[in-house]
Amino acid sequence: MKLNLGGGDKKYSGFLNVDISPEYEPDVLCDLRKGIPIPDNSVEEIIASHIIEHLPDTKDIMNEIWRVCKNNAIISIIVPHERSLMAHADPTHKRVFNEESFKYFCLNGEHYWIHKSYGIKCKFILLDQEVCTERRFGYLKVTLKTVKNNDTEEKYKNNLYHQTLLKKIRDKIKCLKCFGRHYLRQRTFRH
Repeated sequence: MKLNLGGGDKKYSGFLNVDISPEYEPDVLCDLRKGIPIPDNSVEEIIASHIIEHLPDTKDIMNEIWRVCKNNAIISIIVPHERSLMAHADPTHKRVFNEESFKYFCLNGEHYWIHKSYGIKCKFILLDQEVCTERRFGYLKVTLKTVKNNDTEEKYKNNLYHQTLLKKIRDKIKCLKCFGRHYLRQRTFRH
């Protein structure tokens, strides 16, 4: 099964259209704020284009997307980028997004370590991220893959630990280089 969440009049071949508005004659009429009325582990692909920014709790919808998806399902999400005027201008938008936003939900994201304390149950892998910061209609497009397999999760957790360690080392080196340049400049001007 494939879902197009909040698609309105935009229909995709092979996808069930899920929307709150009966005027669009969706295949599944529902309010996404109350969940997705689809059984667990039954969806292989989801498109969520310009819908997540309209929902009050990103964490809840991401957990719900993960719940209905099978292992290795593909999720394509498009939201307005925070630099876009329309991200802030539309009175129905509940929040804005940037390059860091979806990393809280991804095993290979820098922020995933805090997921449990935030109530995040979902586990995704960030496959791709496209950013357009055009002033009026900038967007963030992410492609995620669901992880419901412990082997895959362990592999990414171990890899994330090493990535985080390497990042800390690189940051320390940058800091030392910066300090060294600053120190040398000070010593040069004192003489």
